[in-house]
Amino acid sequence: MKDRLTKLFTTFLAVVLLVGMSPAAASTAYAASWNSGAVASFSLGDKLSGLWDRLFGSSNKDDSNPGQTGQTEEKDSTEQVGNQLTANGGTSNSTPKDIALTKTATEKEKDNAGNQIFDISLGVTGDKVNTARPVDVTLVMDVSGSMGDNNKMSDTKKAANDFVDSVLTEGSSARISVVKFSSNASAARFNSSTGSYRDYSTNQGQYAYYSNNAQEVKKAISKLNADGGTNTEAGAVMAKNVTDTRDQNRKKESDSIVIFLTDGEPTFYSNDGVNQAGGIGYRCNNTTFSKATSAFKKLKEESQLYSIGFLTAYSTDDYEYNICEHLLSDSAYYNPNIILNRNNTYYSVNFTKNESESANFTTYYGIKQGDNASEKINSIYDDLANKIKVLASGTIVDKIPEGFELTDDALAAIQADANAEYDATNRTVTYKNVEAGENTVTKTFEVKYVGDGYGAAYTNVEAKYNATLYTGNTVSKDFPKPVAGLHPKTQPDTDSTSVGTTITVDVRGNDKFEKLTVDGYEVSDYTIVLTDKDGNPTTYDGDFTASMVDGKLQFKSTTAGTKELYYVVKANITKTDDKFAINGKTELASQPTKVTIDVYGTANKAFVVDFGKPVTYTADKVFDENERKESTTIDLTNPSGTYGNMSLNKTNKSITYTLKAFMDGVDEFIFNEQFSDKVTLQKSIFMVPASSIYYEDNFSDGTTDENGNLNTVIKYGAGWDVTGEDKIDSILGDKEYGSDTSYANNLHDSGTVHYVTAGDTAKTAEFEFTGTGIDIYSRVSSETGTVTAEVYNKSGERVARQIINSVSVDGTRYQIPVFTFSKLERDTYTVRITVNAGETYYLDGVRIYSSINENTTVNLDKDKNTTVGDIYNKDNEANAILYHLRNRSLSSMSNVFTLTGKNWITQYENSQGQKVVAHEADVGSRESRVFGPTNEIYLQKGQKVTLTLKDTVQFKSLQLGVKTIEGASKVTINETETTLNSATDMFVKVNGTSRTITIENTGSNIVSLTYLKVVQGK
Repeated sequence: MKDRLTKLFTTFLAVVLLVGMSPAAASTAYAASWNSGAVASFSLGDKLSGLWDRLFGSSNKDDSNPGQTGQTEEKDSTEQVGNQLTANGGTSNSTPKDIALTKTATEKEKDNAGNQIFDISLGVTGDKVNTARPVDVTLVMDVSGSMGDNNKMSDTKKAANDFVDSVLTEGSSARISVVKFSSNASAARFNSSTGSYRDYSTNQGQYAYYSNNAQEVKKAISKLNADGGTNTEAGAVMAKNVTDTRDQNRKKESDSIVIFLTDGEPTFYSNDGVNQAGGIGYRCNNTTFSKATSAFKKLKEESQLYSIGFLTAYSTDDYEYNICEHLLSDSAYYNPNIILNRNNTYYSVNFTKNESESANFTTYYGIKQGDNASEKINSIYDDLANKIKVLASGTIVDKIPEGFELTDDALAAIQADANAEYDATNRTVTYKNVEAGENTVTKTFEVKYVGDGYGAAYTNVEAKYNATLYTGNTVSKDFPKPVAGLHPKTQPDTDSTSVGTTITVDVRGNDKFEKLTVDGYEVSDYTIVLTDKDGNPTTYDGDFTASMVDGKLQFKSTTAGTKELYYVVKANITKTDDKFAINGKTELASQPTKVTIDVYGTANKAFVVDFGKPVTYTADKVFDENERKESTTIDLTNPSGTYGNMSLNKTNKSITYTLKAFMDGVDEFIFNEQFSDKVTLQKSIFMVPASSIYYEDNFSDGTTDENGNLNTVIKYGAGWDVTGEDKIDSILGDKEYGSDTSYANNLHDSGTVHYVTAGDTAKTAEFEFTGTGIDIYSRVSSETGTVTAEVYNKSGERVARQIINSVSVDGTRYQIPVFTFSKLERDTYTVRITVNAGETYYLDGVRIYSSINENTTVNLDKDKNTTVGDIYNKDNEANAILYHLRNRSLSSMSNVFTLTGKNWITQYENSQGQKVVAHEADVGSRESRVFGPTNEIYLQKGQKVTLTLKDTVQFKSLQLGVKTIEGASKVTINETETTLNSATDMFVKVNGTSRTITIENTGSNIVSLTYLKVVQGK
């Protein structure tokens, strides 16, 4: 009772004294607390309360203020109140010093996905103290024989002794143990009560491995002598044995720090023990390296490891130096690939990072050749002592908010850091063993913003520093909460439309960003600005126009194709504070965002038909790239035309046109094309007759008779029969009009031939055509005879008649134009062929000329009038005039051209009944005109003729009709050689613009010249 009264009186006097000496004291904030359990900033009342607690015991009232978390409240390390330490528990009379916590966010670049990246830096600083915090330090010393070289052992012992003196000061609660290793390992033992040194042993027995008696620890250090090999694993295992002797209370109250020093690579291993169990003894291999790193891994489970490499014996290029640096690394955990020669010298040394493990050591200190080793080792131990003599040591825990994620680089760095970890479930980054000393410790990691907001937001939910003071008390403090300016994040936009149609695109519709803000910040609404791809404001007024109207894009294009434009979403932070991110921008802008609009337009097409066979056009000739896309569906609405039928292959989008009548007009076919759910258009395909069309003898109208046989357009009377078979099913529609690759390999008939042998009565065939002329092709031989062909107009009047003896005494000839009717008025005519009684005749095919007027309009383009002549002109075929190359009619062509040279006269029978063998003669000579061939001009191998146009003839281009009659051959026209494999007329373009054409047979068989086509163009 007396003692209590004494304390009470003393307290009363102290209060009076304080009030008298400092009138303003009651309102003054202090940086330090008298009571380790109170907030470090307080008023006079707080002081009295603390004094009362020390004198009479603390009350049960909890006056601590743990602080609030969330997006609207923060603690600023620059403010006095928020900057002071909160100490919870403990009864020490020590005074905790101020701990300063800083946290910043520094904006960096954006990643490829447009996510902003921030460096998050957390700094911890504390006042310097002279007394070590509660810590157990294990000094692991290499005492192999090489440590005796160059004063390494003496320098180490001196530095270690200074370390002991610095750490084990009066009042310190630190303890130190000493482990030595060479070929084997052991630890110093101390008296459990006095801490006095006894000996080195591998068995603790009744003694302790730790001592807080500086003199006794230094005595243990003085007993270290260099001898033996380097069993690094044994040293780590012995250190683990030592740290395992710490009881649970000690582990709870203090950290365990291991300082591991070696001067060379491991040459022995101990198989998880402390005695030599294997190894080469003078070289490291994969086994000794891996066993050492595994032992370090176990040791770091409850201890913080520092490594010292005393590597003055090696140059930085030596294998040994490389091995030690990787063994003691603080940047990664390495797997070795060490290869030795047969004499156990190093052949190669390589290492790979083990990505699944973190580094064993917190910090690696290296001493290399050229360093002042004595000063360097002292500096290292002095730095380690300062790490221990800090105000506090603890853990940083930073909780990352939703929307932020660690970058891949940050995750890799944390994985490699022995004192860092990331908890993905709780979204926390943790750094352990962070000292609050006079040198600021900074921990930095990267985050990226992957959320959808824009504006202002905290970069963390909360960040705390939970530590143990040097007094033994525990503390917890909040870091400030930086604010990031977040840019709007946009997604590319796509849409589709047709040419000339205005559409509105809601570019904001697929973006999820919403405005974010925190207390003290103001954020504007966003605006959308059209830009170029680099984000510079621009206008779009070329082949398409674009503008922003009420936050939406209005777009219209005059041309088809894929159009691209860009926009940027902008906003502003109009009010900030000092916690705003470093390098942060108050003008918030999205990345330039692409808008891709597919503009569809169906260009109508026209194709020219020059053979009466089905013709197929591949998709690339009919449809453009957008139409050919798999996503575009195409349907044919009217497969049946006036002159032919159209089909669409939906798999490859090719079209096939099959004629069913002699063509004298244009067929139009309409296709519905759906490009997207928004765009469906129509496309017209026009089939136009060429200036001449060749039809086979069996050309059908597509109908069948009662026997299922196809009906032919040419109506054959009784007695006609058919020989041969179709060799050409379809054509490609390529080359000049009147030529096609499918007919290029046709040395005889291209298909069937209708024939008749008239008996006592004549036989007839009849057909109708529209045009200005017609050729009728026949097979001729010694068996064929006299035939009559007559042409009648629509009134039934005969306008032309020819009687031809089709006999050939020079063998069988194919595709001979026996009848030619030209210079007719364009009209519809009926042709009647009469085979005289007793005669034989073969009908092979017909070629019809100018079946349509070139001024006929085709609705190809709605914006202009297109004619057949315009279509011909694109193919260089407009306004073409055909001139027959016939010996019998050359004289009538003298005002158009002249033809000179030698041609070939086939064998014939003269008026005396004598056979005249084949020979050459002048073109146009009487013999050529009479005995011919009269309807063609033949050139034998090596023969050459020259055709010269009159100056009055205007032309854009020229073509020659040529064919072979006996087999494959070649013709050279103005030095350009062409191979001939067809008995059907093929038109070959004459290169150049010369009025003189030299034609030479450079092949092996007879070449026939049939037509000169003069294209005048439009």
